[in-house]
Amino acid sequence: MTRNTWAPWVRTTSIVSLLAVAALAVVLRLKDPLSTNVIAAEDPFTHMALVREHVRTGVLEPLYEAGTLYPHAVLAAVWAFTGADLYSIFRFGPVVLGATGVLGVGALLLRHEGPAAAFVGALALAVMPEHIFRTTMMAPTALDLAILPVFLYALLGLLRGRVAWVGVAAPLAAFLVIAHPWLFAIVAPVGLLLVAFSLLPGGPRAHRVAPVGAAAALVVLGGGLAMSVSVCFEECGLGFDDIRFGGLAMNLDTIGLIVAAACAATAAVLVLARKQVTALQERLSSHRADGLLRFVASGLIAAAIVAVTIPAVQHGMPEHVDLPRMLGWPVLVLAAAGAVLIPFWRSPAAHAGAALAAVTYPFAIHNPFHSPFWPHRTVVFLAIGLAILAGAAAGMATKAAAAAWNARVARSLKAPHGARPMLAGAGLSLALVVTLGGTVYAATPEEYPEGWYRLYPECEFDALRSTGEAAGPNTIIITGTWQAKLVIAAFAGDAKTVWYSQTYYLSEAERDRTTAGLLKDGYEVIVVVDRHMVVADEPMDTSFLGADAYSVRGAYCSGMGITSPRLVTYQAEGVA
Repeated sequence: MTRNTWAPWVRTTSIVSLLAVAALAVVLRLKDPLSTNVIAAEDPFTHMALVREHVRTGVLEPLYEAGTLYPHAVLAAVWAFTGADLYSIFRFGPVVLGATGVLGVGALLLRHEGPAAAFVGALALAVMPEHIFRTTMMAPTALDLAILPVFLYALLGLLRGRVAWVGVAAPLAAFLVIAHPWLFAIVAPVGLLLVAFSLLPGGPRAHRVAPVGAAAALVVLGGGLAMSVSVCFEECGLGFDDIRFGGLAMNLDTIGLIVAAACAATAAVLVLARKQVTALQERLSSHRADGLLRFVASGLIAAAIVAVTIPAVQHGMPEHVDLPRMLGWPVLVLAAAGAVLIPFWRSPAAHAGAALAAVTYPFAIHNPFHSPFWPHRTVVFLAIGLAILAGAAAGMATKAAAAAWNARVARSLKAPHGARPMLAGAGLSLALVVTLGGTVYAATPEEYPEGWYRLYPECEFDALRSTGEAAGPNTIIITGTWQAKLVIAAFAGDAKTVWYSQTYYLSEAERDRTTAGLLKDGYEVIVVVDRHMVVADEPMDTSFLGADAYSVRGAYCSGMGITSPRLVTYQAEGVA
């Protein structure tokens, strides 16, 4: 049953089922933000401070010198036009982005593989633990996860000759290059693999690459990759800015230019020789691969998966990477089946999932760049590829079973194909049971230590928040920990008035000089003491705050198992 011949009730059921899956995704992702008013991790507080600065100054620039510029204009616009509380946007915005990504995967599979594939793929992503975790905190990754399925959808449209999709693909590519250049360094090879997969012989006419569309895709991918590769390895913590080929060292800027030139040249050839390319595709498709070749290709795919996986299992996965726990065994098994079945069932959606998985899987289970974050952050993008493959596998199985049943009915009873809806529903229900067999985990992951993931308990967080909100334009707040600085700056009217300086607490001369200068200039000086004030595993000496030069401004969270307050703010009255 093709998309054009779906009965109205099938279309309605498909849309309703995808909306139900999106609702489930929302419920699972709300568990964490509704359990506490403290946002997970430290990144969201930095992004909050940046959004406030952009709105306050009207200028898009990094908060700190040589800092990273993320595209916070989107969040600033949401804040300005909705009038919603900025912190609420940061608490619940990722949930919306996560559900959007789930719907994006469902739409891609619905367009190319049918209702059963769409339902199972969307459901797989909705319940995937790592996707839940990454879409319960506001960071660029959450936005990436909403954009990536749409970008893949647009890319598939381009490859099929629908050039108008360049109006979607190009802006999204530019956005990804600005937001996360290292992600686009992953996305571009995915697009190139999609072109290669579509050129394989034996596919139906609807699955072939349109030369002009492929040329447009190459321009988008090559241009984005050229821009991203020149900055990614410098800003993504990989520790180098050139690559050596034997005795030849090439700067990444040069490599980016070479990539852009190669893609532009290939695009020009595709446009100028589009008739010849189409004729070549016709000849390739006329030689359909026989059963033996398909089995060989399937075996090679399985062997490649095993060959990449075995070394990682033998030597241990990178830190924080545990695929069964992060993604779930049902999705891993269904996705592997989908990849192995590709030679038997040509599908643009399966190609998209396989391309994304092929690019990300090695970097998720290995760590060739010795990065502290590349592998475990890559897992969530691998999750999208695996969800698409899992959905494609369910779609393949359902369609194959329906075709076999209908053929049997036609031979025995000469009846119409009325059993197809029944089998589609049965296959869909079976896939639902299998997919939901995985563990859904939406709480704080154990791999991430408490200090990294949740900076403060609620009482201390509320105290820091109120300190930032109460600060005026002539207030300087000094903290001895980066954690307190991040939280206070996220709520202060001007983030640059919140200072993190351990030297202030450790050096009397520096402290007196700083305090005297600020008071002389008419500033109010607030000093913060919190739970993270430790130097060399020893509590920081803050006894100087007991002198007459400082007065207690606020003492918070006392009587919680200890005799002294958990967090104290002091106001500088002078110099001791």
